[in-house]
Amino acid sequence: MFYPTDDLTNGEILLRLARTAEAMPEKRWLPAYYFDICLTDGTKIGACDLRIGHNDKTYIGGNIGYAIAEQYRGHRYAAQACRLLFRLAARHRMEYLIITCDPANTASALTCQIAGGQYVETASIPEDNEMYAEGKREVMIYRFDLTEGRERVLSAIMNRRSYRGKFLPTPVPREDLRRIMEAGLAAPSGCNRQTTSLIAVDDPETLKRLHAVIRPPVGETAPAAICVLTRRIIAYRDRCFAVQDYAAAIENMLLAITALGYESCWYEGHITDTDRIGEQMARILGVPEEYELVCFLPVGIAEGRPVEPRKKTFEERAWFNAFPASGNAADP
Repeated sequence: MFYPTDDLTNGEILLRLARTAEAMPEKRWLPAYYFDICLTDGTKIGACDLRIGHNDKTYIGGNIGYAIAEQYRGHRYAAQACRLLFRLAARHRMEYLIITCDPANTASALTCQIAGGQYVETASIPEDNEMYAEGKREVMIYRFDLTEGRERVLSAIMNRRSYRGKFLPTPVPREDLRRIMEAGLAAPSGCNRQTTSLIAVDDPETLKRLHAVIRPPVGETAPAAICVLTRRIIAYRDRCFAVQDYAAAIENMLLAITALGYESCWYEGHITDTDRIGEQMARILGVPEEYELVCFLPVGIAEGRPVEPRKKTFEERAWFNAFPASGNAADP
């Protein structure tokens, strides 16, 4: 089974499917995807492939192969392509990948390291392997653990908490704020209307002005904050998904904040109530009238510990195939 691949892009390059190949057990060949590596304007700059599964041939030859045209080398395009292929491999429930390279190919070894590979060994190529017939005798083997990334995502989801305590004064680097906002903008958007916009605030004076209008005060010791803006754009007929859009963006950012070691809290009702705090904040930030400031996320390193919420059990809130017949939500 081969999956759709239209989403294999990172904004700088894209992988354009050239063909797929079914398994050939008699040759110990695994199912494979073959791609052109392209810039986002469609210019082809190289090629790569992904073999699904593992056997003795992929241990020596690797699950991934890549090549970048000489005039486009030096931009880490190969490592970017590998990371996009990791996404596709994860859909096939692969737990790890192998990439190999000639010991003399230092550029390829560097690509493996940049892409996050762990060096395993330098192995001899068996005489019955096609690479041996090509005159090759050894390969460096790198392993890429895909489950680690999955577990990090699940860990961020399960460990996220709403933090309402004090923050340490340690600044939040711009790079981290950008990564958090990129996570927010990567959230789904109804009919792709992209109604959500974001403003990160790390200037102490601007933060001071914002906190002067937030009463009662919240997150006032955080060294940075992200303000969430929305526009009420109709998706189709009279349907508008602005609330769903910004809610998805906020959750993505909260998970990114957790993953990066910071804490935050989703403040929405407090600034959208009848006292119109959000409007006052928007004026301070120079936000045009067609936008509404709907949420305030303080960001920083916690001075204390988040309060653990009391959660109902899984069996009280989730079931398989139907609502419990007895009507008792506690029934499994």
